[in-house]
Amino acid sequence: FKPYCTVIYSMNKMPEIGDATGGVMRRLHPVEFAAHFDSDTPGFDPRISEKLDTEEAYEAAIMLALEGLRMVEANNGPTKTAYMVSQIETVKETNDPISVWLDEITIECIIGQSVSRSYQNYIEWRDENGWFDVKGFSKTKFPWKTCIVDRASRSSTCTAVIA
Repeated sequence: FKPYCTVIYSMNKMPEIGDATGGVMRRLHPVEFAAHFDSDTPGFDPRISEKLDTEEAYEAAIMLALEGLRMVEANNGPTKTAYMVSQIETVKETNDPISVWLDEITIECIIGQSVSRSYQNYIEWRDENGWFDVKGFSKTKFPWKTCIVDRASRSSTCTAVIA
């Protein structure tokens, strides 16, 4: 037995993830709980809380959880649903201020500009638009993410934009 830990979060909306390494994204597995329980729902049971608060219900829930764990282990991970894939893509898009900035600016804002000036333009845009600082992302990593620099001539001018 090799112990490990998994963190499970319950939330109403996906959080901002300031991770430039992609480590969080590789471990993100959103699960949708779309059921609504109100008196208009067919089969609504106003006493469901009482029924679920029994030893038998707890045992059944644990058995279902163990069965699910066995399926995850057998498949080497959770089954990727269309919802999960779309949510991960949305999180990637909404948690990458550099890509959003590149989509919003004109190419002239980067091409021919020094890396320092382009980076400063990005920082100003990021702060004005309320984006968070991406952990692990710095001025030295900026050209690798945003523009092609002619490294052979040791130029620090952007010559093309990475799309």
